[in-house]
Amino acid sequence: MTFRPQGKPDAKADTGQVLMPKIFRRQVRFFVSQLNHLPDAQGDFRSFLGKQSDPFVTLKAFLNNPKIESPAKNSPNGSLMKVVTPQQVFSPMPGDLVFFEQPSTLVDAAGKKIKSF
Repeated sequence: MTFRPQGKPDAKADTGQVLMPKIFRRQVRFFVSQLNHLPDAQGDFRSFLGKQSDPFVTLKAFLNNPKIESPAKNSPNGSLMKVVTPQQVFSPMPGDLVFFEQPSTLVDAAGKKIKSF
């Protein structure tokens, strides 16, 4: 993102390709792993994604069943490998997928759970 020192950005001028942050983070990890000759980065980006756990469902499936369970890692929707073509193209639109994330806990500087604000 470019810093814009004056006022609101011009939405009409702010054009170009967009990369989903989750895919960007995976690409950076893959690239850095390749630079450092780490074993998880052997092969192409698609096979790298197949080694990661990124469970997802389509937005349509989620809307049909909001209580849908997170897919297992070894299922077709357990990693992003399924949605990247052999030509390394991410095929769905960012809003077409719903991801399942692990729960997180906020802690203070002493490591104690923050239960309220």
